[in-house]
Amino acid sequence: MNGVLSASTTRVSRITGRDFASITATDTLLFPMEGRRNAIGYDWKVYSFETSAYSIVPDLAFIVRDADGYLYKLRFIEFYGPQGQTGCPLFETVPL
Repeated sequence: MNGVLSASTTRVSRITGRDFASITATDTLLFPMEGRRNAIGYDWKVYSFETSAYSIVPDLAFIVRDADGYLYKLRFIEFYGPQGQTGCPLFETVPL
């Protein structure tokens, strides 16, 4: 999996260094929203040459505004599927 692309009508704020539970809609003031389709991108995971595996960046989250204007906070939880297959990201979304 190379990266995450969002719809052209989606806006994204990239939140770093914050506890996921404490993220609110007002964080878009500190972390402005952008409309790039690859705003989430590929660096929510990192590859370890020591373990030959990907891991999730723990302090990275996003606020996503959909085409209808609804806000959600999003974080990635896992890169691997239930049987260890790659490219099966698991993520959590919470309405704001």
